Amino acid sequence: MNRNRKRVKLLAGTAVLTLVVATAVFGGRAGSAEAKSSADTYKIVFSNNFAGNDWRQELEALAAASVKYPPFKGRIDYKLVRAADNTATSQIASLNDIILTRPDAIIIEPASPTALNQVIARACAQKIVVVTVDANVTAPCAYQVSTNWYNNGLVAGKWLGKTMGGKGEVFLDRGLAGVSLSNDLLRGYKDGLKAYPKIKTVAYFESQFALGPEQSSVANLLTAHPNVGGIAVSGYGSGAIKALQAAGKKLVPVAGYSYNVSMVTCAKAKGAKCILATNAPYLAAQGMKIALDVLDGKKVNKKTINTPTFFVNNNVTIPGNLFEKIKLGVNALPNQAPGLFLPFKAPFMPQLTLQDALGKKK
Repeated sequence: MNRNRKRVKLLAGTAVLTLVVATAVFGGRAGSAEAKSSADTYKIVFSNNFAGNDWRQELEALAAASVKYPPFKGRIDYKLVRAADNTATSQIASLNDIILTRPDAIIIEPASPTALNQVIARACAQKIVVVTVDANVTAPCAYQVSTNWYNNGLVAGKWLGKTMGGKGEVFLDRGLAGVSLSNDLLRGYKDGLKAYPKIKTVAYFESQFALGPEQSSVANLLTAHPNVGGIAVSGYGSGAIKALQAAGKKLVPVAGYSYNVSMVTCAKAKGAKCILATNAPYLAAQGMKIALDVLDGKKVNKKTINTPTFFVNNNVTIPGNLFEKIKLGVNALPNQAPGLFLPFKAPFMPQLTLQDALGKKK
C-alpha cells in the first residue's frame, strides 16, 4: 500500500514538472496547442479594423491567398472579420464576438495601440494566440509584426530636408487618426527634419492612407500655402504630385509609399523627386506564420518583429539604408493596377502571385 502511495506521489510530481517546463518553453500556454502535431488544422481569424484603401485590401487578399500554399496548406481554417467601422470600440465588440467562437489564433490589424489591451488579454487568458500586424499594441501577451514606422519617417525626413536644400515650407501628413503607426511615422518625419532648422512645417493634413483624401487635402492646402517646398505623405505620394500638377505648381520633393501608381507617377512626371518607402502587404500572412509556429510548439524568440524596409527613389540616398532606383517597366508597372503595393511576395512564401495580390481567382 505504501509503495502505491509513493508511486502516485511520484507521478503527480512528474506531471507538475512537465507543466512547469511546458509553461516556460511556450510562454505560459503550456504548449498552446496542447502538444498538437504538425498535421493538425487550426482555426485562425483575421480581424481588420479598416479596409478603405488599396493597401488594406491587398493585405486581406494576400492573407486569404496564402492558405493555399505551404506552410499553411491544409493547416489553417481561415476567416476574415472586418470591424463595422474604423473605431477601437467597433473592433473591441467584433473581437469579443470572435473570442466566443474559440479560434486557435487571432491576427489583428489594431485600431489603437492601447484601447484593445483588455480584449487582447481576455483572448490570451483563453489560450488564444494573438498576433498584431502593421500597427503595434502595448498588450504584453501579443506577438507583433510591423514595419519600423519611425525609421521610415526618419529616413524620409532626412531625405526631404536634403533634397529641399535645407530650407522651405513643408506639409506633413498625420495619416489615420488614432493609429499608432501614424504617430510613429509623423514623429520620424519631424525628427528627420530637425537637422534643417530653416525648414518650417506650415500645415498638417490627414490622408487616411487613401489617394482621394491625400490629393484633395494637398490641393486645399496649396491655396493658403502656394510656395510649399516639400510634402511628406503617409499614403501614396502620387496624390500630392497630382494636386501640384492640377494647381499648375512646380513639382516639389515628395515622400510617400511604394504603390504602383506612385512608382509610375514618379517615373513619368517631369521634374518629380520622390522617396517611396515599402510596407510589406504580406504582414497578415507573416502574422499567421508566427501563430502557426506558436501553435505547433516551435520557439518564437521575439515578441516584436520588424520587417525589413527599403526605399525607392530617383535622386539622393541616405547612407546606411537600402535604396533602389525607380525604373519604369521594372519596379514601376504602367500596365498593372494603380493600387498594387510593391513588393508583394513574402520571403517565406515566394509562391504568392500578382493575381493573389490583386485578389483575383486563378
